[in-house]
Amino acid sequence: MNNAQVSTLDPTTFIQLQEEERQRLAHALMSGPGQILANTVTEFEYALPLLEKNPALAAAGLTALRNELREGLAQLKELVAELQPPLLDEMGLGASISQYLKKFGARSGIRVECRGCEDFHARYPHTIELALFRILQEAMSNVAAHAKATHVRVELTRTPNYVSLSIQDNGRGFAPHPQTGFKKRPLGLMSMRDRIELLSGQLQVFSETGNGVRVEVKIPYHGHPAEPNHAGGRETRERTNETHAQNARQSNSNHQKKSSADRRAKNDRAQNNKKSNGTQRNRTTRVR
Repeated sequence: MNNAQVSTLDPTTFIQLQEEERQRLAHALMSGPGQILANTVTEFEYALPLLEKNPALAAAGLTALRNELREGLAQLKELVAELQPPLLDEMGLGASISQYLKKFGARSGIRVECRGCEDFHARYPHTIELALFRILQEAMSNVAAHAKATHVRVELTRTPNYVSLSIQDNGRGFAPHPQTGFKKRPLGLMSMRDRIELLSGQLQVFSETGNGVRVEVKIPYHGHPAEPNHAGGRETRERTNETHAQNARQSNSNHQKKSSADRRAKNDRAQNNKKSNGTQRNRTTRVR
């Protein structure tokens, strides 16, 4: 299979990536909940005159409208969940990917499997976990929109120095072409590559027409992945807050000790001054 061309980050990448995220969000809102709300206004205008002329028809229209609004609310909840994955911070990358893929399969009808997700319990820095989750979302959105696939296999693995993610579909694929410039960036693949390069990682896209697409991601991590705990990220934040509190208490204690020492030194100096003044007065009296 052909290997897609590698892009190079430039100083405007951060702003460009942010703008592309906003474009994707705006498109998702307008094509989903926004379109349903626009249809709602039209159907209300059609149903209101029928309330007196044909109440049964008006009731049927309002019932259908209620169902559409419920669908729009469900889509909006999905968008919010994708913007801030609820399980990522609490349960980690493996559980979040597993839940996301289950919902994706139920919504799209595409058969999805994840190898290694259920057993992936190690915790990595939030930037790494979030980048991998966003890349998965982007890749799966491309599958749903363009691939015409019936099956997707996701694999999540880790080594002492890397964490890796692979997404492969059996769709129609595409023939990669060298990038001729960045005036019209393909938002999906380029945004994935930008995210990975910001973390000094590697992203490779393999595809050819009729043989699907395989996305492989590898991010280096030379620390020690944390073992899982039941509270996940929340427990980590609580430990951090407790550490800050302990440091603050220690700082207050040190400050109080210093203040007490300063007061004792000041009192000692005052006592010495009194003694010195008393001695001077006695000398003066004897002289007289």
